[in-house]
Amino acid sequence: MTEPPTQVPDGAAADARTRTDSPEPPAVQARPGRTRSHPRVADDEPAAPTRIRHFTVLRQVGQGGMGVVLSAFDDELDRKVAIKLMRPSQGDSLGRARLQREAQAMAKLAHPNIARVYEVGEFEGRVYIVMEYIQGETLRAWLRRGPHPWREVLAILLQAGRGLAAAHAVGLVHRDFKPDNVMVAEDGFVRVLDFGLARAVEAADVAPDAAALPRLVAPVHHSVGSLAEPLTEAGTLVGTPPYMSPEQFALQPIGVESDQFSFCVALYEGLYGARPFKARTADELLAQVEALPRSEPPRGTRAPPRLRRILLRGLAARPQDRWPSMAALLDELTREPGKRARQWFFGVGLAAAAAGLGYGLTPRVAAPEALCKDAASKFAGVWDDARKAELRQALRATGAAGADDVAQRVEARLDAYVGAWIAMHTEACEATHIRGEQSPLLLDRRMECLSLRRTEVDVLAQGLATADAAMLDRAVQATMNLGRLDRCADAEALQAALPPPEDPAQAAQVADVRAKLARVRVRGNLGQYEASRGLADEILQEAAALGYRPLHAEVLARHAQLLEYAGDAAGAEKAMLDAYFMAGAVKHDEVQAEAALALTFIHGVEQARYDDAMLWDRHAVMLLDRLGAPPLLQITRHTGLGGVLERWGKYAEARDHLERALQLAEADEGPESHNAATVAHNLGGVYLAQGDLAASEQMYQRALASYMHLLGPENLSVADTLNNLAMTAQQGGDLPGAQDRLLRALAIYERSIGLEHPRLSIPLVNLGSVAAARRDFAAAHAHYQRALAVTEKALGADDLEVAEPLAGLAELAALERRWDDAESLAGRALALHARVQGPAQPGQILPLCALGEVALARREYADARVHFQRALEVAEATYGPQDSSTATALGGLARAAIGEQQPAQALPLLARATAIRDQPHGLPHELAALLFVEAQARQQARDAAAADVARRALTLYTTAGERFASERAAVEAWLAHPR
Repeated sequence: MTEPPTQVPDGAAADARTRTDSPEPPAVQARPGRTRSHPRVADDEPAAPTRIRHFTVLRQVGQGGMGVVLSAFDDELDRKVAIKLMRPSQGDSLGRARLQREAQAMAKLAHPNIARVYEVGEFEGRVYIVMEYIQGETLRAWLRRGPHPWREVLAILLQAGRGLAAAHAVGLVHRDFKPDNVMVAEDGFVRVLDFGLARAVEAADVAPDAAALPRLVAPVHHSVGSLAEPLTEAGTLVGTPPYMSPEQFALQPIGVESDQFSFCVALYEGLYGARPFKARTADELLAQVEALPRSEPPRGTRAPPRLRRILLRGLAARPQDRWPSMAALLDELTREPGKRARQWFFGVGLAAAAAGLGYGLTPRVAAPEALCKDAASKFAGVWDDARKAELRQALRATGAAGADDVAQRVEARLDAYVGAWIAMHTEACEATHIRGEQSPLLLDRRMECLSLRRTEVDVLAQGLATADAAMLDRAVQATMNLGRLDRCADAEALQAALPPPEDPAQAAQVADVRAKLARVRVRGNLGQYEASRGLADEILQEAAALGYRPLHAEVLARHAQLLEYAGDAAGAEKAMLDAYFMAGAVKHDEVQAEAALALTFIHGVEQARYDDAMLWDRHAVMLLDRLGAPPLLQITRHTGLGGVLERWGKYAEARDHLERALQLAEADEGPESHNAATVAHNLGGVYLAQGDLAASEQMYQRALASYMHLLGPENLSVADTLNNLAMTAQQGGDLPGAQDRLLRALAIYERSIGLEHPRLSIPLVNLGSVAAARRDFAAAHAHYQRALAVTEKALGADDLEVAEPLAGLAELAALERRWDDAESLAGRALALHARVQGPAQPGQILPLCALGEVALARREYADARVHFQRALEVAEATYGPQDSSTATALGGLARAAIGEQQPAQALPLLARATAIRDQPHGLPHELAALLFVEAQARQQARDAAAADVARRALTLYTTAGERFASERAAVEAWLAHPR
């Protein structure tokens, strides 16, 4: 048996006054009701139609001054859409022109923060626009559900601002930006709607640099023309008064600066719970604009003063006094003081902040350089000379081979890690306190990250101080699995993390639980699963009591992983599902993505629920895209999916995913990294299953070299890879080479974990299989018996692991024609498997075939068919239709058919089996056995080719050597006296 594939580790409420505006409806309203009615707009107007060309109308979801909005289904393109349909009363040329202009403007834009338009047309005298269906709510409705933290409000409005900036970039001005024209969709994106008043920017549109702005004197145009043509009469007020700029109120030319003013009104309203102005005339507005900088912001807001200063410039009375562009305004809103071009908001809830810290413009006070020179002192008692000596002594006390080598590797890696930590801590401190390049907020996030990494070093060193032989094997790899320090320097990732609770006391409790969670992770990496589960149970209760759901989701995911390690796949599935949905509820994308990846692996590799696994992979892909495809999570995804597809027998697809994982691992950490070695090891198994022995050998040898270099020559990963290299040699017919590799693997196991560890069963069972193939039955019996003894002693006679050596002994007994022993041993192995819940296990194949051999020997052909048919089903479901175990089961079924004098049934089965065995890398005696059976079937069918087939079998037995002298003699006798 080969080692299995391995997973790669690790505001306030809106103004409630009566509205004076009459907003156009959004593309769709939030959460439409259950009915599919089509209500009238007014008693004297017709109901909405049930069909508009190839669109089936579902229901009315909104209405406004110009028309209604309908949800509909596009029968041609099989998608749900929204349709804005003009009222008959608005069917004059101006109304049609405005609606068509909206479509023309929106269709010109392709941006994730602008609603897409698919089609515009006319139906029964009414103009309609077909646009994307957006499931969500208006920004107005979202604000009314507040109060929201200022960071969330800013994140929402920034997305809308990007939509406006995109429109400006192609020469369009919205002219009616307001919360009612913004949709907050359930997919996390904000879309700007209703470009019905949009107009192309012209030189004359830009307000001149003068206090007295000339009136717009362009003539009225009622035709539908380009976006550059005005659709309003001279002196016509356009827009929505509470959000209009002074130049709009004064009926002056409108440019991109007007959209900027409207945007700042909306953002001000979102941040402070009230609009900055309550004017109804141009004079009132100008007076209030001039007074705003001298007024105090509304009480109760937590928004930093810096934001208000930015908004005040955007709300300047003269367009030329505002920000140069929407892009410049957005850049200012997102930048860190002292450092430009840092994007720190990407969506709702993704702003990272430290509890109790504001992001203001407090003047920087120069600090002495000594302030940032104490980083090394933070490792006193954590990783110092005394701790190093303690660790060396503990590792050597295990008495395991290679303990000194492991101690040196661990010390060197921890020295390098701590050195990098100190350098990063110093740099982060100086960036804020010395150079002033970094905000205090970002410094706090970096220090929080570094604090967790220091905790991991402390826990690892403590754990290794009590190491046993099993932990020794994990020691070096555990140093590699410490949290990556580069994450603590990634400002974008740190600021995209969910913010801690705003209450300082709760935030401190959250930090304490996260430190405990880091301890759980390190202990798990050391194999201390029981201690890890105990601590995980404790912090799970703490997290639930705290009520901070992002943390609760993190703890649930770790708890589920520990259940998986303990073999409780059902418990792991339930806990991971809980983690997934809780993380989704609070938009904790990283935890949700990790949970989806884990569920893919649990369902596919551990439960053989392949369709479920592929569905969870789709969830994972969606979340990884949302996160920006982080390399490590991508590596984990492709590696895990490769394991699922290998179990499913879809080797070509498994190979594609593992090759992609290898490319990513090489690019992320280098070709000699541990992750790259792990993926190469798994890829070798897929190549082996495909029969590509040269590629399998190459991948396993690559993994072996990396493991020896990274982990040391006595590490169990080295032994595991030698074990799998032996399987490659055995399948290629190199039985001496296979035996040599297995003996080397066994020696490493014995030196590293002792003579009685149950893991020794892996190379021992494989040694038994190789010895049986060499017809050295005494050696095979000794290996199987030793594997059985160590497994039963360590795990008990009823543990499932005992089934493997039992199955080997059963197969050996059948080869030696000890039918009663074969039946008894195979029965015990199957009884152990019968206690396992879920689908058939691949370990059933050998005992089922052994029972089939017993039935054939006793001429109980019906029973033989049952056993071999079951073995065939398990083999095909587990390994695919081209696996050698599939050929074995097919051959048994053919022999049963021959026993029942049914050659017509036997020959197609044999054709499949020989096609699998007849490969350049196949073992000649295995193909010879099938050909001899085929000769007998052909003889029964009175086929003259029977003798030729038998002679080919004889040649192959001769090639196989003297071990198969008795089989060769049987073929010769049959040829002399065919039956």
